[in-house]
Amino acid sequence: MHITRPSNSTIAIAVSMAGMLLNLALHSPALGTVAFTAWCIAATHRVASLFQPNSKLLSYFLSALICASTLTLGSLLVYFTLPLNAVSVGGLLTLLTFALLRLPNPQALSFAFPTFGNVPREIIAILVLFQSVILAFLIAARTSEPLVSPWTLLPGSIFVLFFVSTALTLYVQHRGTSTALLFAVVQLFLAVSVSAIVYGIGFGFDPFVHRAGETALITTGHIEPVSILYSGQYALVGALHFLTQLSVTFVDMWLLPLFASIFPPLAAYVGLRHGWNIDERVARFGWVATLFIPFMLFTFTVPFTVTYVFFAGALFLFPLAQTTKSAAILILAATTMCFFHPLLAVPTLLLFAASWLAHRLSLWVSVASFVVLTALCVPALLFVYQMGNGVSIDFSNLVWNVTAFLSLFANPFGSYDPRITFSLNSLYTLRYWQPVVTLLLMLALAPFWTTHRKHVALLVAFVVGMLLCTYGVSTLFTFKGIISHEQHEFALRLLQAIYIIPICLIPVALSRWQHHALMRTLWFVGMSVFATTSWYFSYPQFNAKFAYYSPSVSRHDVDAVHFMETDSAGNPYVVLSNQMTSAAALQEFGFAHYHALAGEEILWYAIPTGGTLYAYYLNIISSGNTEPAQELMESANVDTVYLVMYAYWPGSSQLIHQLEVQSSHIESINDRITIYKLNRYE
Repeated sequence: MHITRPSNSTIAIAVSMAGMLLNLALHSPALGTVAFTAWCIAATHRVASLFQPNSKLLSYFLSALICASTLTLGSLLVYFTLPLNAVSVGGLLTLLTFALLRLPNPQALSFAFPTFGNVPREIIAILVLFQSVILAFLIAARTSEPLVSPWTLLPGSIFVLFFVSTALTLYVQHRGTSTALLFAVVQLFLAVSVSAIVYGIGFGFDPFVHRAGETALITTGHIEPVSILYSGQYALVGALHFLTQLSVTFVDMWLLPLFASIFPPLAAYVGLRHGWNIDERVARFGWVATLFIPFMLFTFTVPFTVTYVFFAGALFLFPLAQTTKSAAILILAATTMCFFHPLLAVPTLLLFAASWLAHRLSLWVSVASFVVLTALCVPALLFVYQMGNGVSIDFSNLVWNVTAFLSLFANPFGSYDPRITFSLNSLYTLRYWQPVVTLLLMLALAPFWTTHRKHVALLVAFVVGMLLCTYGVSTLFTFKGIISHEQHEFALRLLQAIYIIPICLIPVALSRWQHHALMRTLWFVGMSVFATTSWYFSYPQFNAKFAYYSPSVSRHDVDAVHFMETDSAGNPYVVLSNQMTSAAALQEFGFAHYHALAGEEILWYAIPTGGTLYAYYLNIISSGNTEPAQELMESANVDTVYLVMYAYWPGSSQLIHQLEVQSSHIESINDRITIYKLNRYE
């Protein structure tokens, strides 16, 4: 009797699945993380056995896309049909594992100690030292105090360290092997993780809203109303929480930095090497082009930023779609991204489809169709959304609202003050014109790209289609419940995506001069300079040129929201505060309380995108008059309003006087926040 022994891949998948299922009861983040990582590696190896490409790295990359997309789509199926909990996620894991075990047995899993070719060990040691020092600086700067800019806590020497470590990473990749991509992953991790490391409570506002939604999902198993929008992130974060037992906050906060550290360098390498067919060495440099233009959207997790990182990788990957198998995998991944945020995922889907069609139909027919579909896709989606919300569309605005489109190109750094140093003015001039000039240069040189004619034609078509799309979005739509200064946020996001479309051509251009030592050295130095300046601009700044003061969520905000919740003694109340304190409330209490106001249900904290409550807050602090607070209590049928003032944002003397006279209680939080309790007149 012949007995077939299971492969070590089969054993690894089965053992890691058993570890995760056991951990659903043990609740050990360490065991869950190890078991999940092992399962991902074994699953990727198993699926890679279906491919026979020229490159093992390409097969593993495509396999990883399949595994990640399948896990996300499976989580979405649970999200839309069942309660998302430990039992349903465990069942999903079991089904996926059995499906993997039905695939052919691949060759044995093996591990070889990484080698880096003929790179001097001293260079590698220096690079590791520099990257370690940068990480140490970031960890040492971590704070839960209100923070305007992380750069105020870090020494200027960190930019020198980043410049040198970027240049050394490029050098190691030139002299080494594809294993040197590991250093690119580390360098990108340092680039995109500043806010996740330095901001002790959290960065921004939107991530707090989404984390509150994810927490509600894993607590109750459902979110109401169930919506396709954002569902990809919510379902994936929920599934990863149960599979690893890591907290929702930790999974959410690190999801994008890890994705942005790993996906771009691998996507750039396999796309340039096997899609653009450029030299092996130059393909390894492609990742640095993603740092050419400021990359704030690589640094914090919200549904749109996940699709933005995928979009950046797609700019290198789309030539792979000329083969049917690769096109199917890329389209599967782009379809999955549509469940995160369709704003860029749908155009990316069209890019992959256009690349496939361009190799089967007339190039110009494919390009013309691509331009039209790209121009119409997002406006069509927003039209359906607006009609569903009862908002009519006036198509004459396409003609009469041109200024809304032109205003997108306004230079926010254009004001000149002779007291600001020449170097600082020059730095911000570079910040504005660098992406603009790069885009215009690509369009001007497009006719001369004969070697990659089809790919460049598709990129030019993509720019034209996205510009038309941006024009339609900026002129046609006014969104209900969105504060005025954020009405053009969708159009600005599209414009920011347009500016990064040429980045894939930067390493392609280098491939023509790779054998010229001087040109290669200048390229290394130049790209390291641009990566360093982009690093600075990818996080909030605070200086004479950009004196926008907007502190982050701090421990004082957390203390304040707990005080008000306790002081209310369970009675209904509303809070008028800036959005950072509102973010702290969402983190601590979720969507705990709602009130009826102006015919709609609103949260009990003032949120710019959450109804009319924020308008009351702006009215009071700008006018110095507290009477709107009484009107608010009558309209919302509550007896208490808490108005929150900040030491770093003092109110007018008139307002402070009225608050001191009318408040039934005044509470100081660590001498940083003052809370005024206002009661309804009898």
